[in-house]
Amino acid sequence: MKFSFGMKKNFDLGKINLELSEEINDIAGMIVKDHKDRLDSGMDIHGKPFKKLRPNTIAQKSAKGYKDPRKILVATGTMQKFPPFKKATPASQQAIIKPAKSRMKIGAYHQEGTKPYTIRPKSAKKLVFTTLSGKVFTDKVNHPGLDKREWYGVSDKIADKGFKFIVKEIDRRLKSA
Repeated sequence: MKFSFGMKKNFDLGKINLELSEEINDIAGMIVKDHKDRLDSGMDIHGKPFKKLRPNTIAQKSAKGYKDPRKILVATGTMQKFPPFKKATPASQQAIIKPAKSRMKIGAYHQEGTKPYTIRPKSAKKLVFTTLSGKVFTDKVNHPGLDKREWYGVSDKIADKGFKFIVKEIDRRLKSA
């Protein structure tokens, strides 16, 4: 078996700068934009439509006056908009993006889905909510559980785009070394 190895150019490894915090922050910005765009269009991180909301959920959202009660995870906009992300720096080449602290728990329920559960009043004597039939007053509700809706994460499209972006930048830096 024969093989040959050659180098067309001598390069200085000391000239290669792998400080990529700016590029990492650009990718984090792409992730945030993609997240908002996906939720606006009702898509999960895999590019598939979310499972539709149940009629009673739509009725409750309508009663609360939400602009588009049929839209999933965008009623108040809190799940859609991330707080400013922690940017990567030369010392820590990692950007951290996470949902609003107030929505972490409910976000996890949607991300993973839940089994059926019972809702009971915490401070009031009765639960009050709106259904398709009107207002209901009750001691408890047997909730059917939340459907799994993978709303949070990096979509395959952006993961691929981000990876290519970083590879292209590293390649550019290697060529100039």
